[in-house]
Amino acid sequence: MWGPDQLTAVLFFSLHHFGQFCEIQLDDRVIFIKTDEETVFLSVLAMPSVGQTQLIWKMDSRAVAKMKKSNATVYWDRVTLTPNGTLELHKPQKEDRGTFRLEGYDSNGKCAFSGNVQLELQDPVSRPVVSVVSCGSGQAELRCEVEQGDNVSFSWHTMGGSANTSLGVTTEEGRVLSIRGNISGDLVCVATNAVSKESSTPLKLDCHGE
Repeated sequence: MWGPDQLTAVLFFSLHHFGQFCEIQLDDRVIFIKTDEETVFLSVLAMPSVGQTQLIWKMDSRAVAKMKKSNATVYWDRVTLTPNGTLELHKPQKEDRGTFRLEGYDSNGKCAFSGNVQLELQDPVSRPVVSVVSCGSGQAELRCEVEQGDNVSFSWHTMGGSANTSLGVTTEEGRVLSIRGNISGDLVCVATNAVSKESSTPLKLDCHGE
């Protein structure tokens, strides 16, 4: 059976590792940035302006930086903690993806508020390239590809006209477009993710062969 000293040690470890209960839980925030950004600024939504004497930023329960009585201490390379509590992460990398947590403590050491910021880094999409898989007898199958980009979604559009959507079917998460019938206008594939958007070179189809 554990004695008082062991129970105190377990309680200290639990509070340090899992974080204290905080009186106010701020709304979570998600920030998407490109992998080539120089600096990302992490801040919570609607942080209380008064009442806290210490701010601590954490990631996975590890201290990243803290501010106490206007004195900042950082525990990570590439970070700066500003006087208003904003955490600046310089030259962010994909390894930095995850949930950052800001906790604010009052003069009695009680956690007054906390808020989470989810950081997501994505490679921007490259310009998509459209290839014609088949074309003939009023039917066509097109494929759209990108060389770079995370979590890319694809859509198809026409310039100067529109395709009959009832005759167009997309597969492979939008990469492949199958069309039956006439198309008015040049076709364009648009590749998008949370941090970028690129369009292909317009393609004019003529699939009226036998």
